Amino acid sequence: MKLSPVDHLFTGRGAYPINFVFLFRGLVDPSRLESSLAGAVNLFWPLKSTLQSVGKNSLGFDSSKSAHRFQFLKSVSMPSMDNLAALGDFIQSVRSGPGDSLLDVRLTHSDGNSALGVSASHSVVDGYSYFMFLTAWSRLFRVESPDSPALDRSVFIHKPDPGAEKFSSDEIFNRTGFSISSEPRPAEIRIKWKVIDFSKAELDALYKNASSDLKPRLSLNDVLTAELWKRFVLEYQKAGELLTLSCAYDFRRIFPKAGPLYFGNAIRGASFRMNYDEARDLKLGLLAQKISETVKSIDVSAVESSLQCLESLRLSEGLQTMERFHVADPHKGFLVTNLSRLPLLGLDFGSGAPVDFRILTPALRTAVILPHSTGLRVQIALAG
Repeated sequence: MKLSPVDHLFTGRGAYPINFVFLFRGLVDPSRLESSLAGAVNLFWPLKSTLQSVGKNSLGFDSSKSAHRFQFLKSVSMPSMDNLAALGDFIQSVRSGPGDSLLDVRLTHSDGNSALGVSASHSVVDGYSYFMFLTAWSRLFRVESPDSPALDRSVFIHKPDPGAEKFSSDEIFNRTGFSISSEPRPAEIRIKWKVIDFSKAELDALYKNASSDLKPRLSLNDVLTAELWKRFVLEYQKAGELLTLSCAYDFRRIFPKAGPLYFGNAIRGASFRMNYDEARDLKLGLLAQKISETVKSIDVSAVESSLQCLESLRLSEGLQTMERFHVADPHKGFLVTNLSRLPLLGLDFGSGAPVDFRILTPALRTAVILPHSTGLRVQIALAG
């Protein structure tokens, strides 16, 4: 099966995987976990595949043999979940090149608890698909029936535009919501994690403050994204610079060719650019309104245009073009992804839902909004 235009974005040099570490009370049975994993990857078979060339400028999934990895370890002690650097020992990141394993699972027992590290290639999954797979896997562990995923990526492939090699970087940005650079993504990056917890009271105050600036109803996501960008702008950028804000927009909800059970990447950038001084001085509610308007502007035609642009560029310029794409502008960009509705309660591998978890996806200049017991947690990945 050939990868979709969006899947190809996350291949080659600098293609970061989606990494999570989950902490469970009690000891998860390693043999049951491994056997249920085998059933899950048979159902979600691209995860047990490797990538292979399909024609000159495309990649596909080779499922001729199972390539996913499972490892069971024992550790003397479990580090604090707040020590994100130490948590790297509980997960092994996958790569996304030809022949690479696209899924790595590591179960560690320590102090009567279990840490489950799951690294999946972003060429196979986005955040939604990642948890679709984990939910199905946990159901198989409990001998329950999972939902069957929709795997057909051909519905996203478009007839290429002629003259794609002449697309300007601005045209590519406007059509896809992603930035393209003259230089490829770095092969390796060092990440410094910043964690910000927002209590329900703090979120209520933020929302009340933003809503007082204007009448149209905003979502909490709009307001929190605006607040994060303001903090990022004021702390890390300089006056006079043109900045880029992006939100990862899941288009399953509006794109009939995908649907809620589509397993793969169904994301487009919802992005805009703004001068530092304007962003700094703009009231929180007005910036949130700009974010809301940008997200709501994504429709079926915008998704079609993005898919066609990505397909056209790759076919005309080669796979290496995908390595020049950045979900967050590499110099003056910031991307926010909202995963606050993760189905954590369904991830029961015999000892209940995870009591804690962390995302360790090495995507520079990104913030991920996550659920937290007292409100919301934001993890920001900055240069180490």
